[in-house]
Amino acid sequence: MATITKRGNSYRATVSLYKKGEYKRETKTFSNRKDAELWTLEMELEKGR
Repeated sequence: MATITKRGNSYRATVSLYKKGEYKRETKTFSNRKDAELWTLEMELEKGR
């Protein structure tokens, strides 16, 4: 599951991933929402593999 949050002038994207028997969150900051959405989609696709 991914979330995108506006933080001032930037966007923070967070993706919850299941790795090595545990759930972990990966977070990355972007200057625009479109880049954040693309990153979350890539991470979700990678998670499905």
